[in-house]
Amino acid sequence: MRSGAVISMPGIGYASMADCEPRFLTELFNYSPRGVIKFPSPRTPEEAWRRTFGGLRSPLRGVEVRMINAPGEGPPRDLRDELDLVGRGLEEALGKALPIASINYAAYKGSRASCEEVAAIDRFLAGIFGRLDEYMILSPFGDPVDGDFEEYGIYISSVERPSHEDVIAPEQVPLLVAELADRMRYRPAGLRRRG
Repeated sequence: MRSGAVISMPGIGYASMADCEPRFLTELFNYSPRGVIKFPSPRTPEEAWRRTFGGLRSPLRGVEVRMINAPGEGPPRDLRDELDLVGRGLEEALGKALPIASINYAAYKGSRASCEEVAAIDRFLAGIFGRLDEYMILSPFGDPVDGDFEEYGIYISSVERPSHEDVIAPEQVPLLVAELADRMRYRPAGLRRRG
């Protein structure tokens, strides 16, 4: 089985990308299939998880699914503790299952993540990326703004979005995750593992 992961980071949006210029995500954005997710109100981490991943069952297309750090599981953590928790969960699952993990810090912080915090998340993602054959990094909604969040989030993945012109609805994400699971089971011709 090939290695894959889905990592959600609600509360990190295109404004953070533009202002902070995270090195790895910017590079990945330039060469990966990408798009925009439009998430209507209410925009909360729990609602984002429910609408994007809540309907997924294990096994998914023959691949075990492991949910890691779903919003609302335990008290909010500081960023370092959360990245440690997610990192351990990913390490345990990679190569054996499809981990679906959430980095919730930015959504629970109450204000926009600093560029230092965005850089820490970026370094974390870069550190795990070399072990992935298939990936999906998404933010169901963007940065905090006026007591809410920007309605547009980030989609960067080895799986193409359904249409190049359309934004992705939250309800389309499970179909894209299922396609990622399919790709973990079968190596497409001509693709080699990175790293």
